[in-house]
Amino acid sequence: MVSRRGFLGSAGAFAALGGCVGFSRGDKPVLRVGIVTDTHVGKTDESCARVRLAYRLFRDLGVDLVHNNGDVADAHCPTGYAAYRRMMDEVFAGVPAACRPKFTFTYAAHDAFFYNGSTVRSDYARNWPAAFADMQRILGANDPWTTFELKGYAFVIVPQFLRTEGKDPEEAGSRYYERYEKAVAEACAKHPGEPVFLFCHVPPAFTTASAGCDHRYYEILSKHPQVVNIAGHTHGSLADERNIWQGTFTNVNCGCLQNWSPKNILCGFAAGDQPRIENYGAVVMEVFGDRIVFRRFDVRDGSEYAADDPWRVPLPFDPESAPYRDEARAVREVAPQFASGAEPEIAFTHGENPMVEVAFPHTEGLPRAMRYKVELEVLRHGWGGAKERFLRKDALGDFWRTAAERRMEPRAKVLFPAAHLGRRSECRVTVTPEGFFGAVGRPISGNFTTPME
Repeated sequence: MVSRRGFLGSAGAFAALGGCVGFSRGDKPVLRVGIVTDTHVGKTDESCARVRLAYRLFRDLGVDLVHNNGDVADAHCPTGYAAYRRMMDEVFAGVPAACRPKFTFTYAAHDAFFYNGSTVRSDYARNWPAAFADMQRILGANDPWTTFELKGYAFVIVPQFLRTEGKDPEEAGSRYYERYEKAVAEACAKHPGEPVFLFCHVPPAFTTASAGCDHRYYEILSKHPQVVNIAGHTHGSLADERNIWQGTFTNVNCGCLQNWSPKNILCGFAAGDQPRIENYGAVVMEVFGDRIVFRRFDVRDGSEYAADDPWRVPLPFDPESAPYRDEARAVREVAPQFASGAEPEIAFTHGENPMVEVAFPHTEGLPRAMRYKVELEVLRHGWGGAKERFLRKDALGDFWRTAAERRMEPRAKVLFPAAHLGRRSECRVTVTPEGFFGAVGRPISGNFTTPME
């Protein structure tokens, strides 16, 4: 995943010296923003541990703004918000008041779940106005709809659209999207030719990984190419290169600071059978006069995903040459490759539910594989040596792991049901590594014969 970077350089002196960090247009950013999303804290101070690590990182980097992009708590939780507020105050206690960053929040559905003792999650449709007001009071937070300027740049914060019970859904949606578009259009008109930063929990459809969420956002933002939309909601890894997208505008998904599932990556898993992976990702957005740089951190140790190749968005935005267009990335993507001599290993388990176990090493070097397509074929010699594709099941690549974690888990494994393969069947397994944008490396394969039992 990462190489340790001297990211505390000049900014690291911030905490030690207790002074303000100033930046000007040139080699240093004009503006630094620390972003977390989907923190899903609980009732206790301990549930804020990951967020505390992120805020310490932001403090040491001397950010100007710290933003939580929604689903602050896993469900509406006054004691959790109070713990969060204490954490913020404690982390920045040694920083002079004039140098502390601005703190802002996006309001999203989880923070309205089970409000005021409700036992029905769907009650959020009725309770969200009161729930959000309670959250705002305890955190000392901004209004759900907020527009402000910071160091000359426009920021717009909008809440997640939550229908109000008892009102016509179409009418409620119409009012919401009218207000959304008005806030975006006014900010863009006031800052022509400059990026406008939009914090919205749910991503626009057709953009980043797992972002089939809101078509209206996409339609509206496509009219405003200067918008840089910052999203969350879908719970992904910041090591997933598909979490930045450029087309008619720019969208960046900041992953989560809780856990995620590769449900949009793997084929062959039943719903609910996806692994859940603990996550520790936070983003630092650095704004320069001619570019925006998104740096992705693991808050456990401050190590950085792709430290030598952070996401760099040139300014002003040009949709024809934007580097994070999917088609451009597909052309230049380098395919992940297995080491020379790599082979799959086949084993069998017997009993009531016999299985074929396919194990193989992860790809070597960079880039890492996003996934492995594992295909099991039964060879039909009676049909002129033809083969019949029988099963496919994917394995997750180790792109999201740290270097130390990769050393501990050097192999991937997939299980296939064996009961209906037949006895003494000749089979072939083929494993193909695949990148984020479709580049495939050289496959490895192995033949085996199913046992008599």
